[in-house]
Order: sequence, then C-alpha cells, then structure tokens
Amino acid sequence: MKPSTKKIIISLLLLISLALIASIWFPKKSSTEDKNQVVPLEVIENNHNDSYYDELVEKLIMCESSGNCLAIVPNDGGTASMGCLQWKPETFREYALKYGVIGEKASLNYIMTIIWDRKINKYLAVQILKNEPEKAKKLWYNCWRKIHKK
Repeated sequence: MKPSTKKIIISLLLLISLALIASIWFPKKSSTEDKNQVVPLEVIENNHNDSYYDELVEKLIMCESSGNCLAIVPNDGGTASMGCLQWKPETFREYALKYGVIGEKASLNYIMTIIWDRKINKYLAVQILKNEPEKAKKLWYNCWRKIHKK
C-alpha cells in the first residue's frame, strides 16, 4: 500500500471516529420529538413566574448542585442523579412528560440532552412547586428542609 493511500485511510478513519464521538456528545433531536413537544421552547425560555417561585427554585438549585447544571452524582441511592436539580432520568422524564416539555415518543437520548438545561429544570420545578408542593418536598427533601430552616 502506498504511503498516500495509508494517509487517506487513516484520515477517513479519524473523520468517522470524530463523527461518532460528535453524535454521542451532541445528539440531534428527531422530528418526532419536535412534533410531540407540547410546551414550545419559547414558553420555557420566557417563563416569568412570580418572585416567590423564582427564589425558591434558585435556592433549590444552589443546594442541590451549587448552581452547576452539569453536576452528576454517579451513585445516588443506586442510580445517578444529574443536572442542576439532581434529577434521576426516569423522574425527569415523568415530570417533563406530565408538564408538556416532551412527548410520549421522546427518546432517552433526547431526555439525556435536555436534563442539563437550566431553563427546563427551572420550568419543571416551578410547575411542580405550584401544582404539587408535597411532591416537591419529597423530590428535594434534604434541600427543602435546609431552605425552610433558615
């Protein structure tokens, strides 16, 4: 094999490897997920709630992850917790579906992409706090207690 042929093969293999890595790190949303999304992203991005909920969610975020939306606790009761509100993926999916952030057909890949989004985290937390305050107390039990001791 000629040296130039080897270089071409190595370059192609490198490009394929980079494409595979990019597809894992930066997954593309499918059109099915876009169509099934009930709450438009503009609503989430422009979600202006009253200051009580905004402040409470910010306190929860600071307590759960020190404000780091890329935080991961690999073994939190047997499974990982992630994001600024330390969601378990199945719990995040449950509430994202319930409050219309995703559709029924949302893939795990898509869910694992948006679980890190601060605006979506805040939107879901506000919905839970407003509609299911007792669930909120259970979801963020330790931080809820710390926040309300002050």
